[in-house]
Amino acid sequence: MRTLIFALLATTLQFMAADPRLGTWKLISANSTEDPPRTATNTADGDGFRHVNSNGMALAAKYDGRSYPIIGVPIFDHVAYHRTGTNEVMVFYTKDGAVIETDRLDFSSDGNEMVETNSFILPSRPDVVWVHERTGGDRNPANPPVGQWTRDFGKSRLRQGLILRIEPDGNDGVHFTGDTSYTAKPDGKDYPVKDSRWYAADAVALQFVDAHTVTAVYKQDGKITNQDRFVVSPDGKRMTVTSEATRASGVHLHEELVFDKQ
Repeated sequence: MRTLIFALLATTLQFMAADPRLGTWKLISANSTEDPPRTATNTADGDGFRHVNSNGMALAAKYDGRSYPIIGVPIFDHVAYHRTGTNEVMVFYTKDGAVIETDRLDFSSDGNEMVETNSFILPSRPDVVWVHERTGGDRNPANPPVGQWTRDFGKSRLRQGLILRIEPDGNDGVHFTGDTSYTAKPDGKDYPVKDSRWYAADAVALQFVDAHTVTAVYKQDGKITNQDRFVVSPDGKRMTVTSEATRASGVHLHEELVFDKQ
């Protein structure tokens, strides 16, 4: 009996040592979803505007290139807007005085579509393109961002071009690189997180659920900010990531991202 128990324990440890996520994975946007859709409302404020969105970000700014404070997004602290054309606006996001990201906002001639191109500076990453449809508010040619905008998921291709690389790191750990990066073991302990792009996180804890499933719990200052569940198909070719988060605004977000192995 004791021999059988030790044999089962050894088999379990061997099984647990193999992270099913190992490999390089590319996002398949057409099969991914988000709920609820991301929304933003911009209201005219003199020769500028006020902005609030469903992620909890709020700001008030003018198109004068000056730096204005941002509330509710820890990865940025200030923003500057430049009107660069009739239907184009450039946005510069900074943290502690350094430019972290630039956005180009392009508006359709009828004012019903806004295409947002994110270019990441620190850290450098591929551009991401979001498409937003006007779902409310008056059109204002002199102030094109004014109105209520809802992200068109089908056109945006959520996290366009997102690649996840998960590599073994010895002692049953992995090195994860994607929309964040970390080196961790599946032991439920907290490990440091770097370059978290989409949510505040300074630590992550990994655990195996079964041969195909891994959970990742992200924390900031000891509080849970996001939880991901990775499920790899039995043939090892497809991975579905279900992400749950509650933003500072109180809005609960649910995303299901589908990746194919490269």
